[in-house]
Amino acid sequence: MLDGENCPETFRPTYTAEPFIQQMDKERRPDIIEAFYEIGCRIQLFATADVSNIIQAIRWKSDDFQRSYKPDAALQNYKFETDFFHIEPKNPKDNRNFPKDSSGKISVRVKLPNDIDYRFLHLKAYIKFGPKWNLVDATLKEKSVTFQAVKLDALCIVSKPLKERVNILPNGCKYVAQTDNRVEVIFPPGSVESEESLTLHVIPVNKAILRRQYEERSKNGEAILAISDCLYTTGDTNLKKKVQVKLPLNDIRKPTESDEDYVYRLFRQNTHGQFTLTDNVVTVDENHTAVFETDKISGTSVSLIGKDELKKGPLEISGNIEEMHGHQSICKVLFFVSDVTWAYSFARLY
Repeated sequence: MLDGENCPETFRPTYTAEPFIQQMDKERRPDIIEAFYEIGCRIQLFATADVSNIIQAIRWKSDDFQRSYKPDAALQNYKFETDFFHIEPKNPKDNRNFPKDSSGKISVRVKLPNDIDYRFLHLKAYIKFGPKWNLVDATLKEKSVTFQAVKLDALCIVSKPLKERVNILPNGCKYVAQTDNRVEVIFPPGSVESEESLTLHVIPVNKAILRRQYEERSKNGEAILAISDCLYTTGDTNLKKKVQVKLPLNDIRKPTESDEDYVYRLFRQNTHGQFTLTDNVVTVDENHTAVFETDKISGTSVSLIGKDELKKGPLEISGNIEEMHGHQSICKVLFFVSDVTWAYSFARLY
């Protein structure tokens, strides 16, 4: 959990070079330095001076947040995490406006979770002012999202997995993911009777959760040391032969740590969202990539799992793997209570 008075990953003032900032006003006064300034909890505001002595981000109690937030249809598929932040003036009597740039817009930069591979994800930003949500421009750079708005009640940054289409030929083909060339699927001749298309996408693992689970259950043989991202397909293609799949492993082992009490096993997510153990043989190549054959690609993930961990119930094992893979979307929301009071709240969703 994050401490409300001392949030991590504090930014130093960052001078921006994004195109929309460059175009704000070429005639601005040369003695005014505009930059993004940290106000706590991974949030920055664009201003002409450091505003951290005026406003602050603190942890907000969940009950207070839930009372002020009314669910919107656009967000109904997202699950809230338990950390909420409220941005308020350090002096309760201060009711100045939000700092705006020379074009009259509020500019905000939000730090995204650090332990997720965003190469597999397509980020979109939605702004809510009044009853409707609308798409707004946003830029992703170094795991931070930046956006502008004249006014807003709420902003939501969501990510969906990047989907790639592959045409499967009767004489076979090889798929290599554009986002990570270590992700491969080799379709041998005879996999399909006629040309068919398939859409594939990868859901990245949250390495922070993998690391936390390992630290909580560090007894030898009772943890997961490495896990692959999860590969999914959409479409009704029925494969006539097994295909070879390669998935890179996310490993958090110490260099000197032995894996004698651990085994590589393939799990597949079923229609109820649970990861079930399969009997597929898994090998690991020289690039630390898991290799296996299967006739059912969707929902596959490989774990280097402790032998004692495998003795636990299937629901407990599945719950641990599900937590690492998370949901199909990652979301951050900023709720502005008012455009004229500084006050707004921040929540992270998965």
